[in-house]
Amino acid sequence: MAIAFKKVTLAPLQAFTASAPDAAVIGIIGENGSGKQALLEVAAAKTTPSSGSVSAGKLRRYLGPGDSLDFSQADVLALDNTFARQDAFSRECAAAALDRVRRQGSTVLILSHEESLLRRLCDEIWWLHEGKLMGRGDPLTMLERYREHVARKLRQYGEGGTQSLANHLRQGDGRAEILGVETLGSNGQQTMVWRSGEDVTVRVSVKFNQQVNDPVIGIHQEHKRQPVIANELHGLGIHLVFAHHVEHCEVRNILQKLVQLDEPRFGEGSPIDRAVERDDHAAAAVELAQRHRFALDVRQREVR
Repeated sequence: MAIAFKKVTLAPLQAFTASAPDAAVIGIIGENGSGKQALLEVAAAKTTPSSGSVSAGKLRRYLGPGDSLDFSQADVLALDNTFARQDAFSRECAAAALDRVRRQGSTVLILSHEESLLRRLCDEIWWLHEGKLMGRGDPLTMLERYREHVARKLRQYGEGGTQSLANHLRQGDGRAEILGVETLGSNGQQTMVWRSGEDVTVRVSVKFNQQVNDPVIGIHQEHKRQPVIANELHGLGIHLVFAHHVEHCEVRNILQKLVQLDEPRFGEGSPIDRAVERDDHAAAAVELAQRHRFALDVRQREVR
């Protein structure tokens, strides 16, 4: 049977209004504290709203994570992460049972953080945000919109973050000392998180205790826990201009080729070249560090 919420208020829900037809499976998504659980509780008549009304059939059932999978006939079935603890076989049985009760006319509300489950089972997705209905519609469209929202929040969360230098990684003869590292986003603000495709700037503060000819900073980037050398070492050119005792260098778009270096230390047949050819990026990183006496380890995390 259909269910209708009219100006329902139950913290954090705020004058929530929406309706779902009978024989439909509605997925409920949103951040913790957005009102998802409150919505399911008033839908199943488990809790009475502070104000507003819920119109639905008499037989309403609420199932939480630890409840048995009772998919017998009901007018409204509210599932609060009910599949979270179920194994693969139990989930398949539950999916078949859920399809049966839907065809019998039940309205099913599913709260879950599992996108694959929602895509498979739901006819429509409701996205709740701060107690209000942020959007509703096709599962693929709504899940994509929600992922974009999460990505924006994560990018904002990363701003202002810094990472201290790991002293145990320091090597070399002390002629040069890295004092600090700043990682910047395309807006020029410090961040530890980037969007895919975003321009990245690495600003390094270096103290030179002795004269260093043609200094080079090596960047060891770790992607999906597999060490790689940015630009495979062949296209990485970092130019330092020294005017003071402590200098800054900026490297824009470290994942793109900046300057093609034509030098024996990076050229064909060099130890670094051979390491790259055999896909031994860790060995290439060690060779780079040994050759230039100091190396910088910058870890990049992408928002996808």
